[in-house]
Amino acid sequence: MNATLSLSLGDSSALAGLESAVAWAVGEAQAAMAARYGEIVRSNFGESGLDRPSAWPPLSPSYAKEVGRTYATLFVSGALFSAVRVDAQDARVSASNADAPYATAHQFGNPAGNLPARPYFPVAADGGPTEYTRGEVLAAAAAALGRALP
Repeated sequence: MNATLSLSLGDSSALAGLESAVAWAVGEAQAAMAARYGEIVRSNFGESGLDRPSAWPPLSPSYAKEVGRTYATLFVSGALFSAVRVDAQDARVSASNADAPYATAHQFGNPAGNLPARPYFPVAADGGPTEYTRGEVLAAAAAALGRALP
């Protein structure tokens, strides 16, 4: 014995409206995720960070004497901080060497340039976001979806 259930959703324009609302809500969630990730990246500049994936080594004695402190801030001219871009539309956060030639060197280190890694992007060893940042970004997405689809 077979049974078939048919459900008519009626006017297809109602479905199109729902599809459009869901697409908009997903876009809002992606924008919220990018914004929160960008906030966390920017918070990692300065004396201490919200979610640095590893502790930053102290400054070299000669550089510490030059700048009058022993700890790194990555915030001397503001160029690297300003290079952090949040693209809500593409849900992307980046820092380009084009805007700050040392953006990659600070994140990963540059042994040839005697620059240790001082990661400001909260990236775990597996290449994904750190656990704290993952939770924050997902919470931002959930909140955005909650506002967009009441």
